[in-house]
Amino acid sequence: MVSVLVLAACFGLILFASDAFGFNFQNCGRTPIAPQLEVEDRILGGSDAVPGSWPWQAAIHTYGHVCGGALITDQHVITAAHCTFSVSVLDVMVHFGTHTREERDEGEMWVPADEVCTHPNYGIHENQLWVNDIAIIKLSKKINFTNMIQPVCLPFDHEELPGNSTMYVTGWGVTGAQIDDRKSARLKQVQTRSYTNKDCDEEFLITVPDVVLCGGHHHGSSCYVSPAA
Repeated sequence: MVSVLVLAACFGLILFASDAFGFNFQNCGRTPIAPQLEVEDRILGGSDAVPGSWPWQAAIHTYGHVCGGALITDQHVITAAHCTFSVSVLDVMVHFGTHTREERDEGEMWVPADEVCTHPNYGIHENQLWVNDIAIIKLSKKINFTNMIQPVCLPFDHEELPGNSTMYVTGWGVTGAQIDDRKSARLKQVQTRSYTNKDCDEEFLITVPDVVLCGGHHHGSSCYVSPAA
């Protein structure tokens, strides 16, 4: 199984060039521990992920808050701009190889951030959608890959995700319909599908800009429109 991290916003073409990071992407997106992908993952809240089955999953810690991210090289993590906006790099710690949010896991690793690059055009679009919600974190050191820690793949330049593609969202976010519901203690996965922006416009009666990836599912999903990150 090869997984690709889908990005609908980026800092120009540099993000998609393998030599931009000086990193070989040939072995990206491969997990030694197979995920268990079920139809039931479509429900709100999804299901518990198999420990280690999403080895690029990172937890971004800032001021006690936890955001999700994905390891893209041995020294770079991609995450959402709303997780790093107005945050000092000295307060950013990245956690790898973990499954349970509040417990220690064997093989986990903590690495401080060295640089944080937040998209300069991150903000609210005219239709109240957050756009360019993307940031890159450079780690203070290169990390060694293990069965529990692996990089995900990036798409090629000008590569577009077809509509109705199966996607998975992973993280430790709230599993209920309300924002103040309790966050999951274990890593969760939920299945969703991609919409073309045209289909998204018609489905939700809004105008979705090109820098936003639209996804959802008739059976439920994490959210129906997601700023790309």
